[in-house]
Amino acid sequence: MAQKTITVVVPTYNEEKNVDLIYKRVRKVFDDHLPNYCLSMQFIDNCSTDQTRAHLERLCAEHEEVCAIFNAKNFGFSRSYYYGLTQAEGDCAVMIFADKQDPPEVIPQFVTAWEKGAKVVCGVRTESKEIHYKNGWIEREKSLKHTAHHAKSAHIEHLKVFV
Repeated sequence: MAQKTITVVVPTYNEEKNVDLIYKRVRKVFDDHLPNYCLSMQFIDNCSTDQTRAHLERLCAEHEEVCAIFNAKNFGFSRSYYYGLTQAEGDCAVMIFADKQDPPEVIPQFVTAWEKGAKVVCGVRTESKEIHYKNGWIEREKSLKHTAHHAKSAHIEHLKVFV
């Protein structure tokens, strides 16, 4: 039986400092926790004005599992995700941000849920240090009121996985 392929879709915009790191982290997750799956990593660059494109071209040249789509203009991350999903050739797709706000270390939990029959698996942060505006006041988001299985990893202690 052939190995299943998981496509990791990563939209980018001015992420020259992050694309190498996110690739290394995702590669390590597959090497350490998903050795029976093939990785396909697909970056979609939204016309970055820094050196992101050069970094992605080098990653593509060095790693056969990496490909990149270079948009002629910035279409925004939402459209990039959608386009990435339409171009993903794997058995399933995982979407993460290049700026490291989504921990790749949760991918094995997503794959487990998918292999058990889930069509869609979502991760939601239960805590964030980001500042949010509400009714004219600035608040720190402390917790999302959801019930689900809590992610069990030091790297993803503030993430819940939904199926």
